[in-house]
Amino acid sequence: MVKKIYIHPGFHKTGTTSLQQIFAQNRIALRENGIIYPYSRGSGHHRAAWALHGRVWGWKTKGGEVPPISEWKKIVSQVKKSRESALISSEFFAELTIEEIKKFREAFPATDFEVIFTWRPMQKLLPSSYQQYLKYGIKATYEEWLHGIFMPDQHKNYSPSFWQRHKHGEVIAKWVEVFGAESVKLIVANESEPDFLYRSFADQIKVDREVIKPLDGETRNRSLTAQETALLLEVNRRFPKERPWSEYEIFIREGAFNHLSNIKSVESNPEKLLTPGWAAEAAKKQNEINIAKIKDLKIEVVGNLDEASEADVLVGQNAEVLMISLAVAAEAILGPEIKIIKRFSAKIILQELTRRIKLKLLIIKRRVI
Repeated sequence: MVKKIYIHPGFHKTGTTSLQQIFAQNRIALRENGIIYPYSRGSGHHRAAWALHGRVWGWKTKGGEVPPISEWKKIVSQVKKSRESALISSEFFAELTIEEIKKFREAFPATDFEVIFTWRPMQKLLPSSYQQYLKYGIKATYEEWLHGIFMPDQHKNYSPSFWQRHKHGEVIAKWVEVFGAESVKLIVANESEPDFLYRSFADQIKVDREVIKPLDGETRNRSLTAQETALLLEVNRRFPKERPWSEYEIFIREGAFNHLSNIKSVESNPEKLLTPGWAAEAAKKQNEINIAKIKDLKIEVVGNLDEASEADVLVGQNAEVLMISLAVAAEAILGPEIKIIKRFSAKIILQELTRRIKLKLLIIKRRVI
């Protein structure tokens, strides 16, 4: 029976992708340290989280789907078979309801748990969160998106799930209710000391710090520059309505812009997305609410919440981007690779294979005749 389960349920945009890449690439080293990291499609256990939550991945009316519950059961099965401890990680677990968190716990009876959240202040999350939603295909500018987030009564909210994820105190409170405050920890990301997050996570799961450290020479899920953001917004606005989510996910999200997010910027002087002053202040006010709630929960905090909450964000008005560099355009075109064929459904691949076989047989028949 598994010794202990470490759960990493987020939060979004707090180094989760980088951590998950490390977990996935260092499975053997983790196991040598007494922890299994279950296999799944991708580096994080996102499909298991979506299945448990009943969350549609993609566009509901154009090809999006809820992964089957078997995706969750695969993770459960791998963990139950282990005699070591286990680590389960996906920021989408932060969206679970209290009932779904209880189902998570009930899947592993008589097991010791530790829940580890990673955290950044709200104002620092805004630009990267907007860009993440852009990768779902929204067509709003940053300013329009911010108005929808902070003034939903007056403006369209383009991202209803945002507050499900980012009312941090309320999210953590649900996990405390199910697992108890003594089993829930929070690591505060320290931007002045980037390795702090990795060292602290390694210490929490009791593995050698050499196992949980940034991958050499790699860029993982960085924020897009202002040029790249403008390009993605324009692509979203021009993406044909009749094309399904699968094509957008494969060629735009996982192809062109996943590539841009995982290489160093090719711009000579890359400009970052600026946050309007009013939105930065609104985020800081929500951040104060989040911190007060977290402190009331009496959980263990690794790092300094108050010090981190004082971090500034780049404030200003974004100039309209009318031109992008040839280098950015070229890298976006180079993004899709042959390996993305793995993202196509078996049905599509079979249809294409059938079409090619029929065509080949027709050519052979004409040659014989």
